[in-house]
Amino acid sequence: MENKYFKSLMFLAILCIGISVAIQRIHLGTQNVFLGLGILLMIFAYRQKQFVLPDLSWREICLPFAVYAVCIMPSVIFSPYKVESIKYFFNAVLLRPLIFFVVLFLADYIGLIKKMFWGVAAVFSIEGMWSFYQWIIHPAGYRANGFGGYELPYACCCCMFYIVFLIVVIDENFSKKERKFGLVGLGCCLLAIIAGESRGAWLTVALQTLVIGAPYYLNSFKKIAMILILFIFAGSMFCVPHIRERFLSITNVTNNVSNVSRIRTWQSVYIMFKDNPMTGIGMGTWKKIYPAKYYKQQNFTEQLAHAHNVYLHQLAEGGIFALLGYLVLMGSFFKKHFKNWIERVNPFSSMCFGVLTTFGLYGIIENVFNLSTSVRTFWFLMGLLSLLFECYKKERKQKEI
Repeated sequence: MENKYFKSLMFLAILCIGISVAIQRIHLGTQNVFLGLGILLMIFAYRQKQFVLPDLSWREICLPFAVYAVCIMPSVIFSPYKVESIKYFFNAVLLRPLIFFVVLFLADYIGLIKKMFWGVAAVFSIEGMWSFYQWIIHPAGYRANGFGGYELPYACCCCMFYIVFLIVVIDENFSKKERKFGLVGLGCCLLAIIAGESRGAWLTVALQTLVIGAPYYLNSFKKIAMILILFIFAGSMFCVPHIRERFLSITNVTNNVSNVSRIRTWQSVYIMFKDNPMTGIGMGTWKKIYPAKYYKQQNFTEQLAHAHNVYLHQLAEGGIFALLGYLVLMGSFFKKHFKNWIERVNPFSSMCFGVLTTFGLYGIIENVFNLSTSVRTFWFLMGLLSLLFECYKKERKQKEI
């Protein structure tokens, strides 16, 4: 029987973890402090013999991460810059996915976990409104970035939360109160995506709105009407001249610096792959090797810090092994949630599938797996939604009995 002291301890742990996620775009160092405090409180509770490891399929959960770790190990071992490669290994395999496992460890406190999720979602919604306000008060061409940081990782986070809010709104399993809150969050995310002026985010959200929501729209005229309103509102922003010009620049591969730089960088990736097909140039070594050896294009001043494509970046730095490991890692979640999304048997599985595919699609134009804000948000959402998925599944089984 849990005593009040232990309940307070776990409440503080979950509060610290929630704060760490909510403030990560404000100050990453403070975020790490709160996450560390949450983990320390959990460890202390475990030492008091009160905390019990949740009954989950831990082997199934951990195996894809182990496969990815093994696949990038050759690239770390043969890297010409061992320090950078070891640092990448530590970040990609241990530090950044840590929030995923921490959330799963809290499976027995699902009530507090749900409150943490809605709290983080509320903070993110406020950040979305703040982004739109930034965009309005600044001159044309300003790209809003919320509470701070780089615009593209923030746009990726907006896209992931947008899909979560979309499922909340269109899935009948949520209460009216939750669906109203989801509608507000959906609007805030859409405003932030517009204000961020990320063309990749615009395309990702448009595609995901149609695809992820398709199983829900097919038999509901009301939901089709809602989606049409969303598209009409988003389309109305093309009345703003520089927004229209920016969208039309997507197909400009001759003199648009952003497009041309990506294409030329992808050409360099091909050279890297030819030189090092199996183990790549070394995980985490792009900034050192790319400018020195592969930055060969003439009359091209922009020097990118990564490949602006998560798949090509894995291929460049880790070769075929790393790319296969990454696909196994992400594919394990895809396999688990694809069928449930099609059949609409579990709203949290639909969310997991939506967040996963959004992260994957946005990864075509940005190396989101190497950017702390986007990948930490991704692992937080995948951990929390996976947990809610398991809880919902157990509740349905109990009702059937």
